[in-house]
Amino acid sequence: MPLLDIITSLSDLYRNDNVKLTLMEIKATIIELGSFGYSFHDTEETRDTDPAFFSLVEKMELLRAEVFLIRLLNHRGSLKFLEHQIDSFHNELKYFRDYQRNAPVAETKVPKLIWLHIKPVAGEADSVCRSFLAESITEDKFTDELLKLLEKIKLLKTEVLFEELLSKHPSLIVNVKLQIKSLDQGLVVSRTYLMGPLEENEKLILAQVESVARDAACFYYSLLENEITEDTVRKFSHLLPGLVEKMKDVNAMIKEIYLPHRRLSRSNFPKLEGLGCIDFFLVDLFEQLKSKADSILSVKHQFHVVHEEIKFLRSFLAYIEEQYNEHQELKSVASCIIQVTLEAEYLIHLFVAGDCLRWYHPLWLSDLVEDLRIIKFQATETCKNVQGINIHNVLSTSTRASSPAESPQIDEAVIDLADEKKLVIDRLVAGSGKLDVVSIVGMAGLGKTTLAWKVYNDPSITYHFHVQAWCCVSQAYQKRELLLQILGDTVELTDDLLEMSDADLEMKLYRCLKRNKYLIVMDDIWSIEAWYDFKRSFPDDNNGSRILMTSRHFDVAAKIKEDNFIHPLRIFSEDESWELLQKKLFGTEGCPDELLELGKQISRSCGGLPLALVAISGLLKRTDMEPDWWKQVSENICSRIADDPETRCMDILNLSYTYLPDYLKRCFLYTGVFLEDKDIPVRKLTWLWAAEGFIAITQLGSKEDVAERYLRDLIGRSLVMASKRRSDGGVKTCRVHDMLRTLCLRRCEEENFLQWQNGYDELFPPTYEDLDYGVDPGYCLPANSTTYENRRVSIFSKRKHFVMSSPCGPCVRSLLYSATSDMRPWCPYDISSILNNFKLLRVLDVECINMGHAFPTGIEVMVRLRYLALSGDIDSIPESISELLNLEILLVKGLKGRVLLPRTIWSMAKLRHVHVINHAAFSLQDGIWKSSSQLHNLVSFSSPYLSCGERTENIMRRLPKLRKLRCTFSELSDDNEKCNQFPKLNFLTELVSLKLLYSGRIALPCKFDFPLNLRKLTLSKFHLPWSYISEIGKLPNLEVLKLLSKAFEGKVWEMKEGEFLNLKFLKLDSLNLAEWNASSDHLPQLQHLILRSCRQLKEVPSGFGEICTLEMIEVQLCTRSVGKSVRRLQTESLDMGNELKVLIDRSEMDF
Repeated sequence: MPLLDIITSLSDLYRNDNVKLTLMEIKATIIELGSFGYSFHDTEETRDTDPAFFSLVEKMELLRAEVFLIRLLNHRGSLKFLEHQIDSFHNELKYFRDYQRNAPVAETKVPKLIWLHIKPVAGEADSVCRSFLAESITEDKFTDELLKLLEKIKLLKTEVLFEELLSKHPSLIVNVKLQIKSLDQGLVVSRTYLMGPLEENEKLILAQVESVARDAACFYYSLLENEITEDTVRKFSHLLPGLVEKMKDVNAMIKEIYLPHRRLSRSNFPKLEGLGCIDFFLVDLFEQLKSKADSILSVKHQFHVVHEEIKFLRSFLAYIEEQYNEHQELKSVASCIIQVTLEAEYLIHLFVAGDCLRWYHPLWLSDLVEDLRIIKFQATETCKNVQGINIHNVLSTSTRASSPAESPQIDEAVIDLADEKKLVIDRLVAGSGKLDVVSIVGMAGLGKTTLAWKVYNDPSITYHFHVQAWCCVSQAYQKRELLLQILGDTVELTDDLLEMSDADLEMKLYRCLKRNKYLIVMDDIWSIEAWYDFKRSFPDDNNGSRILMTSRHFDVAAKIKEDNFIHPLRIFSEDESWELLQKKLFGTEGCPDELLELGKQISRSCGGLPLALVAISGLLKRTDMEPDWWKQVSENICSRIADDPETRCMDILNLSYTYLPDYLKRCFLYTGVFLEDKDIPVRKLTWLWAAEGFIAITQLGSKEDVAERYLRDLIGRSLVMASKRRSDGGVKTCRVHDMLRTLCLRRCEEENFLQWQNGYDELFPPTYEDLDYGVDPGYCLPANSTTYENRRVSIFSKRKHFVMSSPCGPCVRSLLYSATSDMRPWCPYDISSILNNFKLLRVLDVECINMGHAFPTGIEVMVRLRYLALSGDIDSIPESISELLNLEILLVKGLKGRVLLPRTIWSMAKLRHVHVINHAAFSLQDGIWKSSSQLHNLVSFSSPYLSCGERTENIMRRLPKLRKLRCTFSELSDDNEKCNQFPKLNFLTELVSLKLLYSGRIALPCKFDFPLNLRKLTLSKFHLPWSYISEIGKLPNLEVLKLLSKAFEGKVWEMKEGEFLNLKFLKLDSLNLAEWNASSDHLPQLQHLILRSCRQLKEVPSGFGEICTLEMIEVQLCTRSVGKSVRRLQTESLDMGNELKVLIDRSEMDF
């Protein structure tokens, strides 16, 4: 609309004072337009790229918006008129938007941002007018809303003027310049306040804002009536002080409204984050600074300031990293830096998302920038003040220097239970043939589970019973889950079995146990109902079968059976307590004299509780063995000792946690995301630590190496227990004692570290159908979503309850879901809407839910993801997955089998671990084997399905840093190519673990070309003659070898000298081997031998008894003669002074 048309349209409103002022502005604008003079005769390109001319166009657009609102206010009764005005204004905005896109980048903050404030005016005015004409709002509400929009435009116009004054007249006297700057900032606050809805009690503030706006306009128009020069500004500067004071008062009132919102949000931030969260945030923010999205244009300058300030503070933390944990002042500064980073992350992500923004968020961002500057100053000053202090001599109760983590010994004799163990074993193997129950009873922390585990794994027990199974009941148990736990130890859990009903599972268990002498351990029973739930699944064949139970409650054990043998565990005496503590700290060596009395005092304070003694030993042995330190620990224990034994134990566990360094506290608390009394897969745990930013990047090793050291440290401190180990001796799974888990979850809540959701009983009645048949189409979703505020959320529930609850977490960074049922997730669920409610996730684990035939919609926009675990009936991963540029861990479970990888996966440079179940396939249609792109960070990959030949080699060459590979090689039908030759892999120089399965028949002669660094090798179904094993035996670093499922075929294995010189672990499974000719010289370093389903093997080589390093032989499903030969080896080894452990399972069965 030309300026002349604006003047004409206002002619009938001329009596209104506001309109008179508007006409004055129009007049001033026309004069400014005329000042361009001959510039209009220049080329179009010159005019359109002149910043001064574009600034004028913006002011004209603000005038147009003001006139638009005035006309709506004065013609409110006509729908046709209102619609015409709105449509006309929208069309004019299109022209302005096109013009604005080509405008130059101006030096002030106002140009180009005006568009972001004018555009919503049309939408809001449109909505208000239609609501008024539809009689859904009153006339007063209509007027109030339009006046608020009008005030916003007026404030923005005044902002423009002040920006021009400051930019065009830099030589203004300091006092005037500061006052104008203060007014400018105040105008931003007031205008921002007008963006939000007003409560009834806030109308007074609105009146104050209008008053300030009028005064600002008065100053503005006074300048307009004159030529704006420094003298003119000086002439009217007497108006500024009063205006500034008024503005300060109004701003203070506005900020009082928003500050409670800020404090509430801060209260949900975790208190125990580390430097990793800062590094992740800086990466995310740097990406946002490159964005051109309108949603952040108005605050992009502040984003840049935040980035630079936090980048400086991160460098500061790196500079003082060795010291800040040792000095309270530096530690406080570090805590402030981390907390303000969390606040910045939360706030900036709200701006990026856009749909959760409130009127006060721009004010919050401005205050945050100021806070960062203050913290930067405080950090610098604090650092200066402590430079002269010898920080390492300062005693801190939370960060003593830790000694290096040692490899955990899973079978370590933590508690001397030999006499107790013998008593329980005697009760299990002796007595009548009737089914009997043996119970171990005692308070928490006495070692009930430890004793039961030692009994369960004793060779005499494994030899005596045909079938053994273990389940952990706990206080809140799922009957189906326990049935599957027991069945899982007796038979393979097939898909058919997982789909059975509970009744069918009970019958299946009964049949599996029938006519077998079995031992079932039911650990941690809390109620007699748990026994009744399973009693009928345990057949009594009068063959000496037994049930071994552990419980905290004597009355529960007494009710199970009248003649039930109950073995109560007692607390340790003072001497036994000191003996255990001393053994844990010094082994066979004695305690130094200077620590003797302090040590005994500490052991007495533990009240004879083994768990407390083990925990306190974990604390003491990780620090310097100094009297001052032991005295401090002793005083801390004595100051919090309670009379109740369990409370005393919990206090000591809490003390052990308190003394952890912060980086280990985070790792320990993260174990809380896993289910109670379940083995925690170490691989998954450490990957999650890395994805959360808990792992410090050092020069001493990879993220995986550092994470493993952290775990060893937690195990060494007895806060985590190693439950299973890998073939190379490393920890495969770990557990957390139930008392330590209670401590963990309590601390998680106190620190806002993790929110744990156990079911949705408040939403769904207990009688609601339990089977996984999907969401009832007639079910109405809750009116309100289940909203989570914490940074991390772990949910344990029925699958359909999880979906039906419509969980939402706008600020959640980690979402991990576990299903209550282990049954295969046949029923698909659309989880797209759920993911849309968690836009800021870095960790997403929904592997327990079947997402159907396609990836959920919107997954590609979750660009912050670093860990992604999904499951479904999918046959391919979409190419859009490559949008997740920060993704490091990708776990996909294809329930149908084969999953096709996208070609775009080669652009995902940060990937470290890719694991696809059952197997992954590459599309060879696009010639990907010819590409040169590489995944330089990928260190583990499973399970690709690859064809032999040149193409496979080319694919493998694109993974130069691969350390662990599990894959299937298959033969090709193309006879024209050397397709069935085993591919060369020697170029994978960092590969240490390789698992290979062959599908088909490999071409002979076969030449293995493995990398020389290989330490672990597993082969299945190669069907090779034993003569080809020499190539493997020559690998110089091979320590673990598993030959499974006809990896080699032939009746005789004749071992040769000079091979397998460093092999420590050997497993032979499902081979047709009958005669094994070898001596101790052929496997000089062997420690562990497993023989399984070698049903034609006659005996183990007799010379193996001379292998001095051999520690264990396990025999499963082999002939009686193999069992006898192993027993002879055990006797020979004992005669030679070596203790050989032998486990023989069902060895009396001949095949």
